[in-house]
Amino acid sequence: MFIGDGVLTQESQELTQYCLAVIGPLAKMCTLPGGCFGPIIWPPCFLLGNPLLLWMASLYEKVVRSSNHGTPLFFWGGLRDSPHRQGGSPSPADAGGGLCSRTDVLTLLLTSLALASSTPVDASPTPVATPSTDVVSPDAPPAAPVMTQLDLLEEGVALRRIGAFEDAARMLNQASTVSGDVDEQVAYQTGVLAEVREDWRSAITAYEAVEDGWPDSATAHDARFRRAYCLEELGEHKAATRVVKRLQREGRWSADDERTMALQRGITELRSGKIRRGIKRILKALASGEDERTWIRAKARLALVRAQLGKAASLKLKGDKRAAKRLRKRSSLISAAEKQAIVMFNLGEPEFALEGLLLLGDGYMDLYDEMLNYPPPRKVDDPETYREVVMEKASILLTKAHARYDEGVRVAARTQWVGSVTARLKVKRDALAGRLPQPSSD
Repeated sequence: MFIGDGVLTQESQELTQYCLAVIGPLAKMCTLPGGCFGPIIWPPCFLLGNPLLLWMASLYEKVVRSSNHGTPLFFWGGLRDSPHRQGGSPSPADAGGGLCSRTDVLTLLLTSLALASSTPVDASPTPVATPSTDVVSPDAPPAAPVMTQLDLLEEGVALRRIGAFEDAARMLNQASTVSGDVDEQVAYQTGVLAEVREDWRSAITAYEAVEDGWPDSATAHDARFRRAYCLEELGEHKAATRVVKRLQREGRWSADDERTMALQRGITELRSGKIRRGIKRILKALASGEDERTWIRAKARLALVRAQLGKAASLKLKGDKRAAKRLRKRSSLISAAEKQAIVMFNLGEPEFALEGLLLLGDGYMDLYDEMLNYPPPRKVDDPETYREVVMEKASILLTKAHARYDEGVRVAARTQWVGSVTARLKVKRDALAGRLPQPSSD
């Protein structure tokens, strides 16, 4: 299709125009609301010919976040340079990716479809008088292409970005055993995968390997930053501070870095039970400004959601007058958690948004169960009638819980997120389907 050093022939120019005309409307269908998602495309790992149908069918299952700037992107091969070095975020979900022109992508799609839909010729090979081991039968399938280290790396990064962590680990492990020119990135991405899976110790080990093997590279700088982040996750603040001071001495420490580490420290404090201190630190860091590191802001918002719902759950309904007061307070905390979840959702970080929706659904279910289990007031003469009234009034909580679970399932489907949270959302949504109040027939 291309000749020389990328110059299009007249024939290929006409084909490109035809491709754009045919597939253009299809590409518009891929633009999702908000422009935060788009398909990831890389060279096919399947055999050429009709099996390309399998590849084409799989393309739209590999959907990932593409940008925080509202522009859907098609990714094609190649790893991006260090996002930290480019002014972006060293996000666990944001490493890897390059860009291909729209024309190239659409041309590729149409050409692949043409190859995939072609009918192979059903003809018996002509007998050869003198057999030769060098002759390949026309009916024999072509040899499977050998994946290079770069291919394996890109495949592993793509799988991680849709939550397919087990498959991503297999690809990266295989890449580490193949010779190539991307050993540094393989080691780095192995750490990123461990970090996303919250295997902090393994992530630290991988990042230390990057620092030792390529100490002066930009990737090693990102590895140091991420190692400090993982140490904060483990509550090892002193060790994290030592790493941070080294980065400061190197002149590679910015206000964004300071904000990120403050948010992570606040998250760690919340997790260790220092609720007020953690909330104060997170709110102060969030108010200090914004940057492109949406992942850490989303994670901090999720920590606030978890803290607010935890506080709500601790307010047990006791006594007649105290129960009413606590019920109002509990509803207020759940409402505040909803607001945090909305902000978090708008940051375009699906893994945190899905976890937040799951927590909200659980919060509504906890309140529903407690309302039903709360004993009738002593002055009530007919406890059964009272319970029926409470069940009817509390049914709105079932509806809200189901709505949050269902919203999470739909977000997971739209982003093709296949992590464990997706299965949990589906199970809880389906379990509630038969318990929802039926609409009135009046």
